[in-house]
Amino acid sequence: SCTWNECDTHGQTCTDEKQDCNDPDPKIEGDWSCTCRSPATGDALRAAATCKIEECTYSCASCAETTCTGASQTCDDPNEASDSLSDWTCTCVSPKTGWNTAAAATCNIDECTATCLTCANATCSGAGQTCRDPNHSDSALNDGSCSCATPATGSAVAAVAAPCIIDECTYACPTCAGTNCSDATPAQDCFDNDVDAEMLSNWECRCRDPTTGSVMLGAVPSCGLDECTAICPTCAGVKCTGATPPQTCNDPNPDEDNLSDWVCLCVSPARGTDAVGAAAHCIIDECTDSCPSCAGDACSGASPVQGCLD
Repeated sequence: SCTWNECDTHGQTCTDEKQDCNDPDPKIEGDWSCTCRSPATGDALRAAATCKIEECTYSCASCAETTCTGASQTCDDPNEASDSLSDWTCTCVSPKTGWNTAAAATCNIDECTATCLTCANATCSGAGQTCRDPNHSDSALNDGSCSCATPATGSAVAAVAAPCIIDECTYACPTCAGTNCSDATPAQDCFDNDVDAEMLSNWECRCRDPTTGSVMLGAVPSCGLDECTAICPTCAGVKCTGATPPQTCNDPNPDEDNLSDWVCLCVSPARGTDAVGAAAHCIIDECTDSCPSCAGDACSGASPVQGCLD
């Protein structure tokens, strides 16, 4: 029987496309085919083949090989045609984002929007705080920060909720002191006992020296000025207690708007006229009054009886 290698006749069809011709059975006519050369794949019967190269899986000059997988990225070849080379892409794996053509991608991750072990979004939002990631590079992790919501202040880095503070004496908020203390009469000083943002309405106004008054949380006390005990330009000081004989001091109206109204009072057995804003003129008749230095019955009880003269 006669044999005929059809590639001798039709082989040019294959070689023109840089393919190999194959005639599996020279006894059969019309069974020749064109086969793509490695690493391309494909064959066609009695015609040039449509060759494909999956650049993500094959090894070739233009192929990805381990470029993507070595960077822990995924590879995709959108067009496997042998005349469409170097179009493969590396894509970052979620939650990272980014891709690149024919090269490893530069991956980013926003730790304030993504979900990951180092991400801060859940921690911040769970604490009612805002999140900020200053550097989205996947090599800069744990830099997401939580910031307290206004009017509180404070921030913390690395997926940790911030310790928030509100100084109710200086900030503006529904529970804050505002100008309650400074606008009081007389003006007072504000003090926040605990600036933790969870501890509200614990501010207090404190009377300024020399005024005094009871401290009340979240309220303005009534401050007074007792000129008998305080130290101030108009105060009594030792004018009463240092007088001869010693006197007592009384401030009938301990209000800062009523100054120099203190009174020196004579102390029994001394007697005299009370004086406002000055020492009183107090007298003791040691012949008739009873006191440690008084005559008592030293004169009347003498023998013979004597008279007493002070």
